Amino acid sequence: MKNIEAILNKKYHKKIEKLSIYRDKLKQMQITFKEYGIACVVKDEWSFYQLETIYEGILNKKAFEDTYLTTYVDMHDFWADLDYQERKHQMNVDIDQMRKELKSFPYAGEDMYIPMFDVRMNRLYTKEIVLLELKQYKRFINSFQDVIIENAYGVLPYMYNFSSCLYICGDDHYFALYNPDVNRLYFIENFHCTHTLNFDSMRSARSSFEEIKKIAECFMKNDEAGCTRAIMESELIVDSMKKKLEKYLKKITKKTEA
Repeated sequence: MKNIEAILNKKYHKKIEKLSIYRDKLKQMQITFKEYGIACVVKDEWSFYQLETIYEGILNKKAFEDTYLTTYVDMHDFWADLDYQERKHQMNVDIDQMRKELKSFPYAGEDMYIPMFDVRMNRLYTKEIVLLELKQYKRFINSFQDVIIENAYGVLPYMYNFSSCLYICGDDHYFALYNPDVNRLYFIENFHCTHTLNFDSMRSARSSFEEIKKIAECFMKNDEAGCTRAIMESELIVDSMKKKLEKYLKKITKKTEA
């Protein structure tokens, strides 16, 4: 499979850092991470997507906290007269309404909104956010580096749009992502990017999800001939490249038959 990867990448690889949409997003992420004292080190494209899931989680976290503070201020005059259950109920009415608009993913029968936090911390924000008035929990508003867990929910954040890539197929151990902005497939094994397939960046809108999925599935099955055919049948590359791949397909077919 290295040959088909090399052929496509030599022709079509485009540096993602040249895209203004990437540069703008990275700048936003760096500003936000710095605000919370979190390192934002982009080693490669895959690390950028991983950091994106944390960034989106921070935005969700802040949305919860903003709602909490607004509700607390609105209820300040009679807050002291309420017991814990009354405070929790009043607070969760606004929280439940707000969180309908946020990105989330299902896990263990609950909706997770902050992918870098464990279930207990997510539950604090969705069900027990009134606890933020206590000193031991209030500190998480501004300082939470010590409770960040990378890849806590496997592939789920990528399946539910916490990164700019589209989830194509696979499981926690091996999955494929696709970025239409650069028309590139990424293959992630045990949370390391091991392979990429690049296509014509001007033709990303011409191919369907099913075509991309077929290519990814063949690649992940190590079916080089099937992968090559799927690429040739798609609109992801120009005709001249299809002719080149046709020659390559004949070559690998002969080897298989020999």
